[in-house]
Amino acid sequence: MVTANIKKYIKVVDIIEVEYTSEPGKIYKVKVKESVENGTLRLDNTPCEVQDLYDKVTEIGESIFMKSDQSELEQSGWKPGWYLAEVQAFDPGRDEITIIYRKEPTIIYTECVSQLIAAGKVKTKEA
Repeated sequence: MVTANIKKYIKVVDIIEVEYTSEPGKIYKVKVKESVENGTLRLDNTPCEVQDLYDKVTEIGESIFMKSDQSELEQSGWKPGWYLAEVQAFDPGRDEITIIYRKEPTIIYTECVSQLIAAGKVKTKEA
């Protein structure tokens, strides 16, 4: 499954302009009816608990836990596991949050929210 953000819908020709999370900045035009009929386009059915998590994770000032795997931590000195971070900013157009880790408060990181949730790499303090 590839995730994309809809940037624009052109109703008269039934086309959406999408930006894939894996290719930021590159816009594709997709014929909606044709793509739904051939199975290349489908809406993401987001369960309520995932939407609640999305809302919490994108709240500025929220304390969240981020999961890091060994492959992501090369030469960082960190160990795999969950790390506490704080949300500094949210860009809904890009589906991104800006965070700082409590362990490393001088470095700012930007992450795609939908990808974090889909991969099970983010949770709130209550979870």
